Amino acid sequence: MTEGLTLAVDVPSLPKNWTRTKVGDIYEVVSGGTPSRDVESYWTGDIPWISSADIYGPKDIRPRRSISEQAIQRSATHLVPEGSLIVVTRVGLGKVGIAPTRLCFSQDSQALIGDEKHICPLFSLYYLSQAVQVFKQQSRGTTIAGVPKKQLAELTFALPPVNEQHRIVAEIEKQFSRLDVGIAALKRAQANLRRYRASVLKAACEGRLVPQDPSDEPASELLKRLALLHQGGRASQPRTNNILAKETSNDLGREGEPLRELPAGWSWSRIGQVAECLDYRRVPINKKERALRIGSVPYYGANGPVGWIDDYIFDEPLVLVVEDETFTGREKPFSYKVAGKSWVNNHAHVLRATATIDTDFLNISLAYYPFTPLTTGSTGRRKLTQAALMSAPYALPPLAEQHRIVAEVDRRVSVVEELEAVVAANLKRAERLRQAILKRAFEGRLVPQDPDDEPASVLLEKIRAERNEAERGNKRKAMQLRLPTGETTT
Repeated sequence: MTEGLTLAVDVPSLPKNWTRTKVGDIYEVVSGGTPSRDVESYWTGDIPWISSADIYGPKDIRPRRSISEQAIQRSATHLVPEGSLIVVTRVGLGKVGIAPTRLCFSQDSQALIGDEKHICPLFSLYYLSQAVQVFKQQSRGTTIAGVPKKQLAELTFALPPVNEQHRIVAEIEKQFSRLDVGIAALKRAQANLRRYRASVLKAACEGRLVPQDPSDEPASELLKRLALLHQGGRASQPRTNNILAKETSNDLGREGEPLRELPAGWSWSRIGQVAECLDYRRVPINKKERALRIGSVPYYGANGPVGWIDDYIFDEPLVLVVEDETFTGREKPFSYKVAGKSWVNNHAHVLRATATIDTDFLNISLAYYPFTPLTTGSTGRRKLTQAALMSAPYALPPLAEQHRIVAEVDRRVSVVEELEAVVAANLKRAERLRQAILKRAFEGRLVPQDPDDEPASVLLEKIRAERNEAERGNKRKAMQLRLPTGETTT
């Protein structure tokens, strides 16, 4: 027998009762297709149809569309039975899923149809989820149009006796179940750490993280001093910064939303009173031009660095705030701090802290500020205008308390980051354990062999014999359809 492709899961030698074959020797490989979207009646039936996007996991296929019998007859798609394996061979290359019901599928995939009395579908599902990764390895660094039907049929398949297939699946699922419990606990820990981080920042911005010190200079004095500097003819600031201390706290709140009471020494102001907006200095540069100007200076956008460039427009500590991005349901912070040489595009507002505020505290306080109600535009991509940002109410603590808050946030967040690193490392370890379980399974080392099991070589001969008999039966039927009435074949 000719050897197939080298597996992503290497099986150098097989146990005694196993045999090495090819996918096409044990499965019928069937191609998919997409009915014309211009014919409405094709998409009003009750037969599930999937694309690669509907395969979320090996046992998680969720059809979103249904087609009619006519659509199957007028297109390249095929209806395959429940338990068929769907192997994505184009967009989404490497996905494998098991059909939860009879269904049709797009040209992104091939289906494998076999006989369950010879091949355990779940054994093949686990095996192929690893084996087909060889196609992804081959496609690295190249544009792959897809894996043709013939190439999938030639893929090597390590076949155990049928009873051992079921024992292997039972052991895989037992060990995966234990692993899943641990992974779920780690993910809960991740979520709890995220919530704790958010609660630390919330407490910091509400004056609950560190105690107030009555000897601290009140924030109101900071604002008065800053106002005197502006009135004294200091260099002119952008228009949005000149919103100074003649407002009451009621003036600062949004309509129908009174401002909360602040701790002793804190004062309500506006973001434009505590930070200078440098948006007028931003320069967006498209990807094509940046590709010709690659350097060592980070090029920043709404959510962080998006590339590198050969020059800079800023060289100081700054706080960048999202201008236009996903605001609704957002989990990422709205702001982040940069320092040193940088270039910023027009998707992030650029703020420089005034003498009233610590740059790190400014970033802490804006990271999860409730900006979403201040934005305008569509739900998917809303915009926080400069005017809305700079006029937003802002709770300012005394400068000395800001420094204490920053120090305490740094201390607590550093602990969180250490724990997050431990959790992330354990999640990676869990994934390695999952791969190790599969590797042992396909090397015949996960469960013991039973010498009384019918050898896989005999099983393979049965599969071939049944397929040959089915082909002969199909040929006889075809000949009978072509013979004149009353004649029979001998």
